[in-house]
Amino acid sequence: MENQIPVILGVHGQLKFGVLFKDFIEKVYRWSIGTYIYKVVDKIITLSSSDKNFIQRHGVPKEKIEVIPNAIDIEKINSLANKAKDKIDSIIGRYELSRYKFKILFVGPVIKRKGIDTAIKAISLLRKSIPNVILIVTGNGNFLEKAKKMVNKLNLDKNILFTNRVPYLELLALYQIADLVILPSRSEGLPTTLLEALALKKKVIASSLPSIKEYFYNKIPLVNSDDSEALCIAIKSILMESSKYIENIDIQNFDWNIVSQKIENIYNKLVNR
Repeated sequence: MENQIPVILGVHGQLKFGVLFKDFIEKVYRWSIGTYIYKVVDKIITLSSSDKNFIQRHGVPKEKIEVIPNAIDIEKINSLANKAKDKIDSIIGRYELSRYKFKILFVGPVIKRKGIDTAIKAISLLRKSIPNVILIVTGNGNFLEKAKKMVNKLNLDKNILFTNRVPYLELLALYQIADLVILPSRSEGLPTTLLEALALKKKVIASSLPSIKEYFYNKIPLVNSDDSEALCIAIKSILMESSKYIENIDIQNFDWNIVSQKIENIYNKLVNR
């Protein structure tokens, strides 16, 4: 009898859309088809111990689950970031960013799951004490028009800039322009946006989600994804330097050279068993 080809499943975080109907459908799927898939694959690779515990609650033995974080190519990012420096002045001029003392960056699709509504509300609160601040929102998504309507309703047209999706070199330039990067997502695995920002030595505020908390608790400020007031306070604290920002993260632990070897080892063990 021919040997069966081993199957590995990658699970990136615990999904939450922030929309009641979608979250209900996700839960039904996870406990039916999702649980079946968990049980028939040979190995599951997930991003954190909390995700591993989450999968185990679906009847999956812990020996079947491996924890390996997400990764980025740090050398490539730094090399491209150097090239992107040539674009900084033109981007500042194009968007008139020199008018603002503080520049905050939101990277990712403009969807509710990414917490863009929380970010907009936080800027509305922040503007009362720091008027010369701008939130730069990159990306497109199904919440973009609603987000723009929120901005208009809150009279934030001068404080929030929607760039749509930009080429990667421009994004790397925006990282370098920004004083702070925020990730107020309602659900994530371990986002490469966070890792990229840290690789570029940017200050970051992220949501207190399982995988993010596991790797970065007490290393970067973490806030509830639905709490715009807490996000506002955290942003203000960093921008006004009223709190010491901790920077003791070894980003090399998330480099592809290290992480890919761990993944390769799992594949080799399955193939040669």
